[in-house]
Amino acid sequence: MNKCLQSLLLASVLSVSLTGCEEQPTKAIPAPTEALSTEAEAKEVVTIPFDTKQVTIPVDSIPALREYLAQYNPQERQEEINRIVIQDFPSKSAGAFADIGYSCGTKLCSHVLVQIKDGNEIKALPLREGSIFQEAYFSPDESKLAILFGRNEGTEFVRNIVVFVDATKLEEIKIVDPSDPVRQLISDDSFIWPIRDLKWLDNETLTLTVPDLTDSSYEAIVNWNRENGPAKKLQVVLDKEKDWHLSLSNETAIPSKQPPEEYQAWRQLVESLLKDKPYILPAYDPELGPIAFDLDESSPTRLSFEMYRSETYTVSEHSFTPKTIHDFYYAFSWDENGKALSDSDLLNRFTGLGNTTQPNRLKVDETTSIINDLIIEHREDQLKVYQSFDVETQKQNEALQKAILNFLKEKEIASGQVEIINLERKTTLDFHLLMNNHFVKIHFSVEKHFSERTVEELQRLLGDLSKLSAQ
Repeated sequence: MNKCLQSLLLASVLSVSLTGCEEQPTKAIPAPTEALSTEAEAKEVVTIPFDTKQVTIPVDSIPALREYLAQYNPQERQEEINRIVIQDFPSKSAGAFADIGYSCGTKLCSHVLVQIKDGNEIKALPLREGSIFQEAYFSPDESKLAILFGRNEGTEFVRNIVVFVDATKLEEIKIVDPSDPVRQLISDDSFIWPIRDLKWLDNETLTLTVPDLTDSSYEAIVNWNRENGPAKKLQVVLDKEKDWHLSLSNETAIPSKQPPEEYQAWRQLVESLLKDKPYILPAYDPELGPIAFDLDESSPTRLSFEMYRSETYTVSEHSFTPKTIHDFYYAFSWDENGKALSDSDLLNRFTGLGNTTQPNRLKVDETTSIINDLIIEHREDQLKVYQSFDVETQKQNEALQKAILNFLKEKEIASGQVEIINLERKTTLDFHLLMNNHFVKIHFSVEKHFSERTVEELQRLLGDLSKLSAQ
């Protein structure tokens, strides 16, 4: 490793130029912790990992968290602080924001929104208890926030509400006299409908998509979710004269994406072939077209299959029909005797150089390591994500990496390795997951640049992971 890189790593700042030390590109790994108070080190603090730096703030500056911790002794307090779940989200003009989840159970937490302005001004706003923070959406002028919270019901779906925040004052926008349809979307005790595709149209108007159902029972929503049932798009208008009012208008029906009979017959045939083996299949994608299913291996200790785009729906075993990489869609394998990828395995998979390149692991910090100057590893507990060791790639994958880790945590996957491989027109993902002491491998591609569609792709291709955890 060159001396320039060694010195940068010793400074715990990952800012690398492959041509020398003169140019310092955008940092892809947080810089050392920056304290907002000279007394922070002597007090209990919370560390927020923003894009380019980590910021510590005293617990005393977050009243809701301070009051919650007051019931515990010092050791218990530190344990509770260690259990905090933090989600930061960027703002160009309104300051730095983060959702701090505390008092967490298996998934549900109490939440407080923290805003840091001008480098040291800290504000905190208590939000919803007993819920999952899912996403925060700024209005175009960043004067308002629409924050989506959820409560899971089993592993099938999440019921949501939206909380509106005045980002300039960090105050919740309280809606005056909401109608019943509005109350179902914003009331603390509602959590009635799944909410999808929340988007701001302008600084007062946004749209969101909900099921086009009158029955909100568990059975009705489970069936709707599994079958990609009919939905409707609601236009929501925030209007402030004397008080905030919220109105719904312009309901737009979204046609059901029911799969055709050919797909349903094909899927039944696939499922009868796989029988009681542990497996998951992608959800139906109306934009994909017919699929060829090829069962590669099936035994008491192993299962593997691949799926390709095709002119017709087909099912075969050990097919020798030529296929191209452009037709590839999805691969799955389950192995009772599998093993995790070693550093040598990872190097070979990324470089294809076999044993000619040997791993040389270098630890950057508690969550980051570099493997032979070529691969960077990011760890969160036993979940590990690997990608090429260059700043441009890391910047491109930043949102994707976060989405993958959040998705696996929501599915309660505790241990796994994920490779992100950037190609010219797409991004390939390899998941190697340890589930019930068995190894599951899933391989597919997503769009090259992260978008809302990417999250939908993860859900469509990995949505049934919870089934494997339960087996």
